[in-house]
Amino acid sequence: MTAQAALLAFFGQFATTYADDNVPDDAAYPYITVETRFGAFDDGDVPLVVNVWHRTDSDKACNDLVRYISASIGYGGAAVTCSDGWLWVKRGTPFAVAFVDPDDDAIKRRRININVEFITY
Repeated sequence: MTAQAALLAFFGQFATTYADDNVPDDAAYPYITVETRFGAFDDGDVPLVVNVWHRTDSDKACNDLVRYISASIGYGGAAVTCSDGWLWVKRGTPFAVAFVDPDDDAIKRRRININVEFITY
């Protein structure tokens, strides 16, 4: 599995997940988008953005999903295997920021800042 596919699979355990440039028009809420970025061994931390999208009148469901992702990454990060080695998924700063769609306040988005270290060959 490529590094990008491994990241999509990691976040896919929380909700249906798409690359940020490949979201279908009929995507059902909630879903997650993962920014497409690539790195290699010795690049250090590569920052990327993960967005959680939810359609709800309450912030609770969206915030609960973010908390679940946060707990799964933990404060030490999460190791994700891929065909070329593994990825160390870590918390970015700030971890999450809330947004509401200006055209539809029922669409909630949480931008999660992640750092990924590519321990790959």
